[in-house]
Amino acid sequence: MTHYSTITSKGQLTLPAEFRRALNLVIGQKVAITLENDTLILKSPGSIDAIRAQLQEEMRQKGTLHATEKSGGGWTAHVTEDLS
Repeated sequence: MTHYSTITSKGQLTLPAEFRRALNLVIGQKVAITLENDTLILKSPGSIDAIRAQLQEEMRQKGTLHATEKSGGGWTAHVTEDLS
């Protein structure tokens, strides 16, 4: 099934309620977005631990696992902490 959304001037778009319900998405929840060719894939990650593990693996592959965040906070601080 296809639904259409309009991208706002801030680059945001609204997910149709049917899709949010299907993925059990709630306000403020983080989602994973991947680009494969010309397709965006949106996934509902299971937990912060699952997100952290995925990010650590990506950082390990890029050789930046132990990089330190120089500025920022909030969500950024959670995903860049050194967990070794």
